[in-house]
Amino acid sequence: MVKTKDSPKLTKNPCSSCGKERVVIKTYKEYVGNSLVINTLTACPDPDCQSRIDTQLAKEERFRAEMKLASARRLLEQKERRAESLKKAL
Repeated sequence: MVKTKDSPKLTKNPCSSCGKERVVIKTYKEYVGNSLVINTLTACPDPDCQSRIDTQLAKEERFRAEMKLASARRLLEQKERRAESLKKAL
């Protein structure tokens, strides 16, 4: 259970894989615009489980990066085709 200074209420934060209670690794505050955002990094206490989660998250991050790159590439190709068709029309 996690207890923060701002909220005296205890909250549950189970691991999505094994169900064990996650532990707080780091808590930090940052300002986004005029809003204070409090970030809490947590991890599973089971090292094997956490390594599987880290591997899965890295895989998902690579997939999103590849999709973003493919989208940018398609947009560039679309602009080139449009410019080429405009040249032919003139």
